[in-house]
Amino acid sequence: MKTKRRACILALFCVVAGLAGVAPAVELVRDDPATMARLEREGAEFLQQVGPRAIPAIASRIALERARLEARVAVKVAAFDAGWLEDGAHHFALIAAVERPDRDESRLIYRLVDAREAFLPMTVNLVLTRNRPQAGVRRLEVNVQLARLLDDGKDRFLDQTHYLLLSFVRTTAGAWVAERLENEPDVARLVKDQRLRQKLLTWLSSPAQQAAIETGTHRVPHEFLADAAVSVTPLGLRRLANAPFRAVFSRGELPAATMRKLDAATCVGCHQSRSIAGFHLLGVPRVRPPAFDALRDGRSPFFSAIQAWRREYVPGREPPDPERLDGYDGEGASCGPGWSCGPGLACRSDLLDGADGAGSCAPEAARDGGVCDRVAYRTESDPVLDVWRQRPPASCPNGGVCATTRNGFPQGLCATPCGEGRTASASGAALCLPVPTLGGFSVCLEGGGAFAGCLADHSIPMTMPRCTQNRDCRPDFVCVESATGGEDGICAPPYFLPQLSVEHRQAAASR
Repeated sequence: MKTKRRACILALFCVVAGLAGVAPAVELVRDDPATMARLEREGAEFLQQVGPRAIPAIASRIALERARLEARVAVKVAAFDAGWLEDGAHHFALIAAVERPDRDESRLIYRLVDAREAFLPMTVNLVLTRNRPQAGVRRLEVNVQLARLLDDGKDRFLDQTHYLLLSFVRTTAGAWVAERLENEPDVARLVKDQRLRQKLLTWLSSPAQQAAIETGTHRVPHEFLADAAVSVTPLGLRRLANAPFRAVFSRGELPAATMRKLDAATCVGCHQSRSIAGFHLLGVPRVRPPAFDALRDGRSPFFSAIQAWRREYVPGREPPDPERLDGYDGEGASCGPGWSCGPGLACRSDLLDGADGAGSCAPEAARDGGVCDRVAYRTESDPVLDVWRQRPPASCPNGGVCATTRNGFPQGLCATPCGEGRTASASGAALCLPVPTLGGFSVCLEGGGAFAGCLADHSIPMTMPRCTQNRDCRPDFVCVESATGGEDGICAPPYFLPQLSVEHRQAAASR
């Protein structure tokens, strides 16, 4: 049996390494549903690869971390149910095969789906080492939307979403055990143990490690690392929870540019850098979803940008900066020391003033579809303690209103009602999207209503920015399909989509 399994893994490795016959130098990613279904038939089915003991190991850790979160927050939480992994109605579907020439790895990416093949906000990354395919599975990397914390209207910034990141390796006995996360410092332990903290600082400050950090090839030693981490949306690396090195070390102990590179290379920092709601690769559904749940592209802006770097990979070449992809300095971009804004924009701290002194690129006067929040904001390493004091938002043109961050629109968005009955028609430089009305929509879901029905009964059509193949949405928004089809999509908050919100899934499961 062991010989047969090894032969199967070797055969699968050959298929994955060649990405179904496409030379890795030409195409490093395959995510078309037909190829994914074929790979599953040829041996890439999830349980066939990882065995039956992987699911209980993952489920038990998710349940533990959910209990820990719920024990320390006093607000309503919509949380992932670990029981979904073992109830027989859900399974993991292969969504992508990825080559990593920079890491000498091949990866199979799976996403949790329900009985209708509808996507849930959870992926598992199965890593195979290219130069040792006979070793079979190397590790499992888990990213799951653990919970959405719902705002209580007070100064705590609790309209936020937590993503649990885990890694597992298989023992010689076939059990899956937790592994420490790559380059992810254990903040609580380092803050408590000053000797250990100083040891890490000394290691990071050495000339050899400074050079490695510049090229993204550093590997933080095992003794400093955490075996679980939580990344938080929205606001990316401005949240201290997503910047663990900044949470451990004070200004002056390491150069600001070095700190940014270190944070961007952590698990939490990476997953909150120009991602799709905490994910970088979400796949193409095998069953076409309704327009209100359809992404125009399952690849994040950062994932797409880094493929060119990987195709032309040269050891020592610096990877792209996830916060400034392709030199992006437009509206919503981070700014501050060393980072300026594009023409017609200023770095404004009144729109977002984080503890690191960063601001947000915005015009002096708000415009349609633009940022409009004005807040006093303090971020902590524990995101539950973040303070968010709302100031009067900027005035929006053309009779528009500022939909604020606390209402689900990161950094605010100037939106204008589309008019009676117009739910998806063109409106100048924007498209119309049905925007949920917070109270009625949430009550409808909690009462057992279906997402589509609740949206139809409790929404207002508002203008939202367009997105195209060459025009991406600003950070913390995603490009979704328009109900009328066409080449252009609509930029929307990610949690409008059921596939990206455990809140909607939890409501549906309770019916």
